[in-house]
Amino acid sequence: MPLRDVRPEFLARVTMLLERLGEHEMAVGLAGQAYYGECRCGPRCHAVLTAPPGSSSSVMIWLEDEGGIVGEVSLDADGAMITAVELAADVGEPATMEPLA
Repeated sequence: MPLRDVRPEFLARVTMLLERLGEHEMAVGLAGQAYYGECRCGPRCHAVLTAPPGSSSSVMIWLEDEGGIVGEVSLDADGAMITAVELAADVGEPATMEPLA
């Protein structure tokens, strides 16, 4: 089932953030990607999967809003397809996320 049918508000927020970062192709492509549920690889992971579990690589885009990091987009090894998205506000976390050192 497409992400747009399962999580339309989530999709709209992520699309807006990607567009603001100049990631137009990623934003447009995300709407047609499938929804694979939520990742539960750890107690603090609540990423929305847009590809089968295990598809993500170490390539990612930090999502920023008003100067703070509010989420992250994980990409496949080629950096061409979004495999997972996590927004801090979507899971009741503080409004900003900090990259891990």
